[in-house]
Amino acid sequence: MRSASRSLGLALALSAGTAACHEVPAPAVVDAPAPSAEATAVEPAAPSAEAAPSSRPFGLRWATQSRPYPRAVAIDEHRLAVVSHRQLAVYDAATGKPLGARDVCLAAPGGLHLGETGLDVVCEREVTHYALPSLDYQSQAPLLAEDQPGRAEQVAVSRHRAAVAFSGGRLVVYDLPEWREAKVLAVDEPVSALALSPAAAPGDNWSLAVGLDGGDVILASATGSLQRHTIKRALPVEALAFASDGARLLSAAGPRVSVSSLEPWAEQRTYVGVGGVTAAAWLADGAISSLGRDGLLLLQGDGEIRSLGGGVAGAAFGSLLASNGRSVAVVEPDGRLSHYGAGAASRVIPVPTPGGPGDDTTTARVLHQDDDHLVVEPHTAGETPDLGTPVYVYRYHEAKVGPVTSGRWIDTTEGVVKKLTTTTVEIEVGPLRNVQGFESPLAKGTVVKLVWQRPDADAFFSTEEDGALARN
Repeated sequence: MRSASRSLGLALALSAGTAACHEVPAPAVVDAPAPSAEATAVEPAAPSAEAAPSSRPFGLRWATQSRPYPRAVAIDEHRLAVVSHRQLAVYDAATGKPLGARDVCLAAPGGLHLGETGLDVVCEREVTHYALPSLDYQSQAPLLAEDQPGRAEQVAVSRHRAAVAFSGGRLVVYDLPEWREAKVLAVDEPVSALALSPAAAPGDNWSLAVGLDGGDVILASATGSLQRHTIKRALPVEALAFASDGARLLSAAGPRVSVSSLEPWAEQRTYVGVGGVTAAAWLADGAISSLGRDGLLLLQGDGEIRSLGGGVAGAAFGSLLASNGRSVAVVEPDGRLSHYGAGAASRVIPVPTPGGPGDDTTTARVLHQDDDHLVVEPHTAGETPDLGTPVYVYRYHEAKVGPVTSGRWIDTTEGVVKKLTTTTVEIEVGPLRNVQGFESPLAKGTVVKLVWQRPDADAFFSTEEDGALARN
């Protein structure tokens, strides 16, 4: 690993004063050898005394179905919150019991702060405050002045601070819970990842890691120091995570996943064979949970790597991860929400997943539908079927039973892929099946799931004599 020789290209200013530009050469890197609608609320259950991850087996505690297309997830000792497809949902972290849900703005990626008595959702240009446990609307505050262009594109949150990267290069660190500007940065390159160091008290010093599309990480601190280091040249830094002591940083860019000390910057460990990591978080016992190409992993301090599920054959690219230091929450693009921690499973709601062994799936939004054609926009991180591939189309549907909202996928139609573009899939479909309560079950904006068979797997379609498709 090398330190970049060029200047930082980053301006730093106190929010209370006039911006002053600094160009600070990055320090040399010491390389170390790498070891091998309306709110519906229910009172939360009493907090559970959960043992540290190392004291009991770490695995799936509970799982449920939330709304697809998640934007942010957050977890503390008592609650787990998810913002998906303009809905905020809160669950009891110990049991998975739904505590409430309400409609909200289109949140910025990562734009969710879970406090002791309130919850903040970062929208494109403002932050909205809700009360806990009621989820009642409290207030809204602008993050940008009216004459300032831009919108929030990346958010990182710690207990006492938040960092927001806006389009146009503006990056702001805020003190919580007031969302008061603490520092303003200007970055002249696309920001691909953010991380804030933990702080035990509001006044503690902090560090901010800014991942760039070109493979570098910029480190900024409350004291005004700036450093720049290269993780993997020409590949975007997709995941950053500080250890609980704030003295170490995990960085992931393409095939490289490494842990480095900050003072001085020195690589301590690389995880060989682990790549494509898109999210990571440290646990209290020093292990690291990572999410990406290889599914959900535990990266142990001694170099051991343990899989908790997923992988190339089953991982959902584009999933989100959050941790409270003792347990981990994962939400997939199709809305499947899973909570991992110490101890045996406490509550797993069976959520039928369209398809079976050998099937590929991707979540998508409907752009257009007429009598025999359907055009969808797949999730940006999902795969797509090839031309001529037979597919089944499932519609996401929610039903309310008292205070509980349940989601499921309904088999709606089937067809064959007729046209592909860089962003859309056009399918020639047969008649739509009736979905109770919907005159048009595949109206524009509807969330669907496409299911198809990989070429190397046994076919799950056959052609009838009349030319219709039938599932084997």
